[in-house]
Amino acid sequence: MSSISRRSLLSGSVVLAAGSLAGGIFGCRPRGASQPGLSSTAPTGDSFVLKTGTVISMDPNVGDFDTADVLIEGSRIAAVGPDLETSAQVIDASDMIVMPGLIDTHRHMWQGALRNVLPDGLL
Repeated sequence: MSSISRRSLLSGSVVLAAGSLAGGIFGCRPRGASQPGLSSTAPTGDSFVLKTGTVISMDPNVGDFDTADVLIEGSRIAAVGPDLETSAQVIDASDMIVMPGLIDTHRHMWQGALRNVLPDGLL
């Protein structure tokens, strides 16, 4: 039986601690984990609509809404407004803030740093 060196023990501890911090501080969830109010499955069709969320568009032409829908077709935002009529898959966004077009730079920044340390890891 081989003994564990201090170096391997410390490096293993660092990896475990980093994983715990990433999950606890940054709100990471394993794939398929559910979040209250969200569908546990990803949209399956080419289009879906986020229904009855508080929409903050940051576009003066679109405006902001206390309660509205966001229709997404493929990879583009097709429509934003209250009570959109569509046959697309519905995702309930009530009690949530929907910001169409926003890129979450906080998440992208820390993920970029972790990719250097964990190149084959799933983030």
